[in-house]
Amino acid sequence: MKKSWLSSLVISLILIFALPVRPAQATVTVRFATAAPDGSLQVKVMRAMARLIEKETDGAVRFQLFAGGTVGDDLGVIRQIQLGHLDGAGFSGVGVGSILSDARVLEIPFIFESESQVDCVRDKLGDYFSKRFEEQGYTLLGWADVGSVYLFSRHEIKSVDDMGETKPWVYRDDPVGTATFRAFNLSPTALQLQDVLTSLQTRLIDTFYITPALSIALQWNTHASYMIDTPLVNGMGAVLVKTEVLEQISPEHQKIIKDIFEKQLPRLVRATRRQNQESIALMEKQGLTKIDVPDEELKRFREVGRRVARTLAGDVYPSELLDRVLKLIPQCK
Repeated sequence: MKKSWLSSLVISLILIFALPVRPAQATVTVRFATAAPDGSLQVKVMRAMARLIEKETDGAVRFQLFAGGTVGDDLGVIRQIQLGHLDGAGFSGVGVGSILSDARVLEIPFIFESESQVDCVRDKLGDYFSKRFEEQGYTLLGWADVGSVYLFSRHEIKSVDDMGETKPWVYRDDPVGTATFRAFNLSPTALQLQDVLTSLQTRLIDTFYITPALSIALQWNTHASYMIDTPLVNGMGAVLVKTEVLEQISPEHQKIIKDIFEKQLPRLVRATRRQNQESIALMEKQGLTKIDVPDEELKRFREVGRRVARTLAGDVYPSELLDRVLKLIPQCK
């Protein structure tokens, strides 16, 4: 029987390191966190890469993984890194932006028309972002996007005006999300990730933004009847490790680590995007209604995105960087 893409992805990694790891005299342990739920695709692949790194370095490098937000959300993880309790993490856009706010230019709402367009623009700015992360004391091991983020709601949203009936959630300390909802003349409720489900159950909020796969994993989907079929943003993700920790590792083993992430993270992103599409199909079978926004209203949503982009320029990211992105978008059709 043909294996599923998820099984193939994980099994292909497992086969690579089927041989036992030889004991090493000295081991550098990289303490690594992610808010992704334990058992999720992202965590399964990360554990597989950790085992592969340990094998390929003959046990000299070990990744100790803390999954499922056990050490806090992105902002809590950053504090733990600053205190020296963690060394790196797989961050969402909010976490990436807290380290390097320039990167949030890639999460302007309703600006990009496809995930491939985001990939193209980011590839053209790759050297810029790698250098800027280095200036903050981090090494970028790769991008690990969670895929298209959609608006889910108890309300049917077919127009910009319909947004006025919603009670949206926004990620705590997320300047992009906050500016987006304020552009709709809304006052979103700021919550940590772990508080969203309870707030949906009590109807403190009735509208949220997330990827389809994570909506199911976190059980938020049971509190939404509708999903706007046009993505709000591409959910950015990145694997970042403190440079000073990597420098404790031999150049040979650093190369092994970077090569593994460079090869496996793009595969993870592709698999994650497929999983999101499968999740949408599953939720539709369970009663979710996808809303096709009329073209004229879609233009209004995109205009909101452009207003948000200009509002954040000079504060969250440099105006010059926004101009570069806006010039690159037409080149990346």
